Amino acid sequence: MSGPNIINPNLAVLDRLGETAVVTLTVEALSGDEMALMLRELLMSVYQQGNKHFILDLQNVSAMDSVCVGVLVEMLTQMQQMRGGGRIALVNADGNVAYLFRITRLDRVFPICRDVMAALSAVEHSAAA
Repeated sequence: MSGPNIINPNLAVLDRLGETAVVTLTVEALSGDEMALMLRELLMSVYQQGNKHFILDLQNVSAMDSVCVGVLVEMLTQMQQMRGGGRIALVNADGNVAYLFRITRLDRVFPICRDVMAALSAVEHSAAA
């Protein structure tokens, strides 16, 4: 893994593991239209840098709304259409955020993992299947 790359210090820090971007979000809440726009721009920028998969580290995030969840769904759809694959896994999801993904059944689409290495295995294994 290379050294961290602060791409938007108000939003995230980026690391890379091969074709996978590890995006550590630095905000406490992912909510509202402005945050959704920032998240969309961040993910698209990271994707355009050639990263095939994303691991979103949510260690600092205690709340997320449906608008930002929609951005993740939209990004995953684009990733799968543009390069014929790509996965997004979540790491360190707070109880409230993990619950949101479970009740919407999106935990079946976005694996929720305990650590980055488990998430890396999840995105790479799913991509190979």
